[in-house]
Amino acid sequence: MRLRPRLLLAFLAASVLPLLLVAAVVYHSTTRHTERLVGRRLQENALQAADAIDDFMRNRVADMRRFGESPIFGRDTAEIAAELRLNVEAYPFYSELLYVDDGGTILAASDSAAVGTPLLQRHPDLADEVRAALAGPAGLAYIADLADTGGEAPGTSRVNLQLVTRVPSSGASSSRRAVVAVVDLERFSDILAKLDALTPGAGRASLLDSLGNVLLSRDATAPVFSRHPDADSGLLAASRGQDDSETT
Repeated sequence: MRLRPRLLLAFLAASVLPLLLVAAVVYHSTTRHTERLVGRRLQENALQAADAIDDFMRNRVADMRRFGESPIFGRDTAEIAAELRLNVEAYPFYSELLYVDDGGTILAASDSAAVGTPLLQRHPDLADEVRAALAGPAGLAYIADLADTGGEAPGTSRVNLQLVTRVPSSGASSSRRAVVAVVDLERFSDILAKLDALTPGAGRASLLDSLGNVLLSRDATAPVFSRHPDADSGLLAASRGQDDSETT
């Protein structure tokens, strides 16, 4: 090989190889920086979603306290039923509001078709919560385990939240009364959908309880009430230690 081609190759090697090395270093650094930024943004979005769910739950517990202090439950059942209907119309996330006696009979309801029927016929899983609420102070919320109210067909599971609190009895009655609130958690699905829209990739957000069981999910591989395949027991234990909330 002649001297000139050799010098040309040496010049190209001296010029190009450092550029390639710099490009590799810059690419690696940029990739790591981008991953950190995306991870931080994803964490912030997840925290915002969790805060929205926590706020919603705190407000529902506050509603129970408001019911416990309301004088409306000292009036006749027609007025109570009208008040319950107004609440459901004003707050559509309430599927139904029920006013029950200490025998478990529905005395008034946002849906008049429920009046006169046994509460446990409609919500058989509420026996313990109703018993505790009737024995406790007015306005203290008892939250039942989340219930699947969907159909038997795949994909029709629908999770409702049920809260119970004791309310004042009318002056003519010495028996205790309670209000049962059934909350449709579809709003949580909307929060998860917004989180998914802000998240890169094909992953889907899910709402889990403290044991890693799926309460709500838009992920076909994580059906409701199953254990989430990516649930990390250590992470969930840490979450329980930081927050008394049932969900994560």
